[in-house]
Amino acid sequence: MHTQSEIRNAISRRFQVLAVATSVLALTVGAAFAAGDPAATAPGETRDAMELQAARNAAVAARGRKAYYPPKFDLSGLPSYVPRQKLSGQMRMWGSNYLNDSQLKNYWDAGFRKYHPDVKIEYYLPTGVTAVPGLITGQADLGANTHMWQWERVEFEQVLGYAPLDIEMVTGSFNVAGWNAANGVFVHKSNPIAQISMEQLDGIFGAERSGGWIGTTWHPELARGPEKNIRTWGQLGLTGAWADKPINIYTLNLRYHTMEEISDAIIKGSDKWNENARMYSNVVRADGKIVASFDLVIEGLSQDPYGIAITGIQTLTPDVKCLALSRKTGEPAVPLTLETVQDLTYPFAMPNYWTVDRKPGQPLNPIVKEFLTYTLSREGQEEVMRDGKFLPITAEAARKQLRILEETTPAPELHSQLPKRGRHVVVPYTQKWDLSALPRYQAAQPVTGTIRIWGMPQLNEGKLGQYWQEGFRQYHPKATIEYHLQSSLSATSAIITGVADIGASPRLRFSKLLGFQRLFLDHDPLEIPMFTGSYNLPGWADAQGVFVHQDNPLSRLTMKQLDRIFGTMRDGGWIGTTWHTEYPYARGAEENIRTWGQLGLTGEWASQPIHVYGLQARYGTSIFLSDRILHGGDKWNDKMKVYANMVKPDGSTIDAATQLMADLSMDRYGIGFSGIEYRTPQTKCLELAANESGPYVALNIENVQNRTYPLAREPYWYINRMPNQPVEPRIKEFLKYVLSQEGQQEVVRDGKFLPLTAEKAKAALLLLE
Repeated sequence: MHTQSEIRNAISRRFQVLAVATSVLALTVGAAFAAGDPAATAPGETRDAMELQAARNAAVAARGRKAYYPPKFDLSGLPSYVPRQKLSGQMRMWGSNYLNDSQLKNYWDAGFRKYHPDVKIEYYLPTGVTAVPGLITGQADLGANTHMWQWERVEFEQVLGYAPLDIEMVTGSFNVAGWNAANGVFVHKSNPIAQISMEQLDGIFGAERSGGWIGTTWHPELARGPEKNIRTWGQLGLTGAWADKPINIYTLNLRYHTMEEISDAIIKGSDKWNENARMYSNVVRADGKIVASFDLVIEGLSQDPYGIAITGIQTLTPDVKCLALSRKTGEPAVPLTLETVQDLTYPFAMPNYWTVDRKPGQPLNPIVKEFLTYTLSREGQEEVMRDGKFLPITAEAARKQLRILEETTPAPELHSQLPKRGRHVVVPYTQKWDLSALPRYQAAQPVTGTIRIWGMPQLNEGKLGQYWQEGFRQYHPKATIEYHLQSSLSATSAIITGVADIGASPRLRFSKLLGFQRLFLDHDPLEIPMFTGSYNLPGWADAQGVFVHQDNPLSRLTMKQLDRIFGTMRDGGWIGTTWHTEYPYARGAEENIRTWGQLGLTGEWASQPIHVYGLQARYGTSIFLSDRILHGGDKWNDKMKVYANMVKPDGSTIDAATQLMADLSMDRYGIGFSGIEYRTPQTKCLELAANESGPYVALNIENVQNRTYPLAREPYWYINRMPNQPVEPRIKEFLKYVLSQEGQQEVVRDGKFLPLTAEKAKAALLLLE
């Protein structure tokens, strides 16, 4: 068993050797490569995320020792720190490596201890991705992070039952890569435009949408139509030769954290992007040079008079210029300068945050509250200026945060959870499966002690978790299975903090996997299939069908055709955390299918446009579909009508798939994704083929279980197996049991998920050896 301290010590040793100094996915990281780290590879060789991280560590570490900005800001308006009480004890801080890579952590620690010498702060700051895991597993008292991912908020709310508290820590830097540098809006130097508004950026970078996110709540009132799209420079007031020229868009990859922040800022968190946008990831070129996404954005823009980009100012070249930016059209525009970032008048200035676990109706931990009060004071922000990378917050912001610290709020109503499983009547499957080809379980050695499993609530909402525990104890009566099953998102969090032996989850999100790689630089988590997802039970990893109106003569499609219908041009796609730019990961707009005639339909159907329906891009189902159909490119047809779960005034929830299928039922020219349980009499489900040669496979329970249906799903076990080390015997024995005929029979007995095939189970057993 790896204890929390053992894992932290192992990580710390790696970080000492490698001088790790990045914050996962903040993607203010790009210019580290531009700073001259070659990290060469052989021509044509690909490089995965772990190697890219290691390639830039030395540059960021050197940056952390430097003060970039002089102490020029007047902080006299900030409140002076006055201790309220004498404190003693310990506080555990987890999160952002940027506090540790710079001198800021040391400055704050020394400053706070002048007032509270009997307080000890234990720091664990490998990366911001540990902030939420530390809090939800009880290993941390305070998290240090950038603005939280939405999924981090959902995870926090699902595990703890209330929302996290955000407290501004510092303002991000003006132009220091890695220290949350502000983003600018850039055009070619020849472009006569000088300023632009956030509303106009929505029109340029965004597309029609059916709503947007505020925190973890979907708001339909944030919808807008295609009439607000801005696609030519003439729509921005440019005349003459510019008037009819298309606006060409350059920006970062959609799986980067910066893009979620930009989405929240300009397109209301909808993630509905102009489908013609060029979106870049860090790549390795044929000469072996690593090129950062920021550099690629500016490189593309530098060669395109009609381009526009959102990226960091640290990679600015003489061929591009930065536009002044206003929050609303007609308001005065603000230039991107050190001063306008610090005073937050520039709209893309980005604070960093403390993430705080404040239980509703209860006061804050006294040490946490006092430490935050100190960091928000004039004395605390003077240390920010002294370090010279982040920028100090304003007096107005500091006083606002201090007022928040004094509040004791009731528990808010949470809307982040998906509709409860069981919102449909769940009738367990009674079908019997022949499991005789699965290996029988034979105990290799006795198991004692506790096996801790975090993750999928479904194991507890049915009886499968109980059945597995009872079945395993028949062979190992001294073993105990301890379940913590509030949220699938917590599976990785519990593994990296050391409170779990096994995580149970659908396939890890890109950011979760990259977060694990940030901590364990020499390996990925071991991924073992658990069972097959359900055929038609919503919430139990149900297979996804492709539906059209019943009048539609179409009966089948290939996965490639689905890509062409639902997707668009893209510059690459993901396999795990490795970016691929070869075909079909990258493809052009000429492959798009936008009319039914392009699929071979004739007569009245030939010229009719295809109306596409889908789920909101931040949902796990959409990520699964992107990985399977769009090759992880996340570039959707920008005319797709998108649905999210909505909370009605009476507090009840309408799930996204119900809304989608109701609208599709009334649209003869529509096509959409959904679980088959949502099918209506007005729709029909198409057969799918993995490739052009077939076979075409219907969505039914047999084809989901035997894995011939292309959009069947599969949840996984995840374990942290260190390189060149065997799987711990007690964990190995439990996973062998689950993969056995006996273990999969319990899946059948529970009747919601479907059992693994013998082929899948045997392949998984080999991974354990």
